Amino acid sequence: MIDIHTLLHGPPGLAGRRRQWQLRRALAALLAGIATWCALQCVMATVRTRPALVAAHTLQPGDAIDADDVTVLDMPDHAALDAVLHEPAQATGSLAAVEIGAGDLLTPALLGDVPAVPPGHTVIDVRLGELQHPFALGTKVRLTAAVGCDSPTAQGCTVSDDAMVMGTAAQDGLIAMAMPAADAMRTLDVQAQAPIIAVRAP
Repeated sequence: MIDIHTLLHGPPGLAGRRRQWQLRRALAALLAGIATWCALQCVMATVRTRPALVAAHTLQPGDAIDADDVTVLDMPDHAALDAVLHEPAQATGSLAAVEIGAGDLLTPALLGDVPAVPPGHTVIDVRLGELQHPFALGTKVRLTAAVGCDSPTAQGCTVSDDAMVMGTAAQDGLIAMAMPAADAMRTLDVQAQAPIIAVRAP
């Protein structure tokens, strides 16, 4: 059996005293570490936090937001977080109204609603010219092309003067747009022949 007295006080002699000193030093370091850990736990327990919704990655204007695009972080409670969304359901189904960087706090001002299809309109995929920059969702545009009318002007032929952007550009370059049925049929025919250019409507 281990002699507790010998363990703590060491065997007699110089070697025993040296072992005793080393053991006490190790115990003191261990107790100091435990005390520090307990102090940190006490401090952390007194700091109030609240959930805050942030972007999981960069979002471009018009991007539809789903649960994979956001994440929840616990942040120190502060009045500055009053306007910040705190759960994914508050953002999913919305659109990025502006460019949102990864880690940016999400507020209602940064988000928009999916535009509704106007009465009498249908939605089709339109392939715009390769160098055409996309418009934000909900933007009303006029579609033009080099073909599609008997007498093209300097601005080309008007394919539709009542179209609205309903989606962001897909990998194949197609963009969902709402327009009257007659314009949709004309657009589908024209885009098989020539590039279509979208111009922001006045």
